[in-house]
Amino acid sequence: MIQDIINNEDLLKRLFKGGLLSHKIFFYRNLYLDYDANIRMGMGPQEATDRTSIKFDVSEMTVRRARRIMQPKEG
Repeated sequence: MIQDIINNEDLLKRLFKGGLLSHKIFFYRNLYLDYDANIRMGMGPQEATDRTSIKFDVSEMTVRRARRIMQPKEG
């Protein structure tokens, strides 16, 4: 359910305009999408995290936080 919301750009914008989401969610989403693209290119998790942190000029912890928030839960 939450993954469907995260992937629906229009719904995210409406929730933001309604005051239910902060701008940080969009930033974390962008971090996660970049990290995920790096993984899909064949990088390992640490290298993908490093590259995303450099690209967005944030710490590795920020990328890990974004991953934890945005990654779909298994099970």
